[in-house]
Amino acid sequence: MIALLLAVQAALPSVGDTIWLRRAVAAPAGWTVRAPEWEVSGVIEQLGRPHVIRRGDSAEVAWPVAAWAPGEHLVTVPGPVLVRPNGLEDSIPAQAMTLVVRSVLPTVPPDSTIKPQPPAPVVPTVERSVLPLLVLLAVAAGLLLPLHWWWRRRGPAVAAPAPALPRVEPPVARWAEAGEGRIVLDAAVERLRRAIETRRADAALPDAEALLASLEAARFADRPVADAPELYGRAAALEARLAP
Repeated sequence: MIALLLAVQAALPSVGDTIWLRRAVAAPAGWTVRAPEWEVSGVIEQLGRPHVIRRGDSAEVAWPVAAWAPGEHLVTVPGPVLVRPNGLEDSIPAQAMTLVVRSVLPTVPPDSTIKPQPPAPVVPTVERSVLPLLVLLAVAAGLLLPLHWWWRRRGPAVAAPAPALPRVEPPVARWAEAGEGRIVLDAAVERLRRAIETRRADAALPDAEALLASLEAARFADRPVADAPELYGRAAALEARLAP
């Protein structure tokens, strides 16, 4: 016995609601019930795979569908396939049914009409002119061109020379009294070498080179350095002669 069932709801289904189309068939013990493939077209859409539910000697096949337009829709629900224990199959014929779907829009009384609105007034257009922009550009050019000409005549800016830092003399006498004569000689050698590298007067160069050799010899001598302040003073005097 084949029956075609539709889930009864308190109200008619609306557009987009899930509707279960159910078919029940007799299925003795040992028989298998299988839902066939079903391709729905038009405003009816299948939402998922069908469900097969066994109840004693019967089975129910349910397809979830949705309708996307209100009104009455005729659909043909395929029949389930029964598979006997020996492997033979019985195909149940398809069944046509009608779905009634209500709209999701509110019901409007027949005598309710929307009155036509009066025509909208013409929106005036605004004419745009480039004359104000041209006048502004001319005024800006008249102000900036003389300034640009004056700036180019000035020439590049010359950076002011950095002020010379005052030279700080090392405490030569205190170092010598503390027995650090070699430190005094190191300062004299550094001062004299820098003066030779930046010399401007070549007449004092031989004296500077001779004094530099004496300083180098005194730095590495085995005897204590007693005349370190004097040698430092001679190096300072030659530095003054070599400088501009």
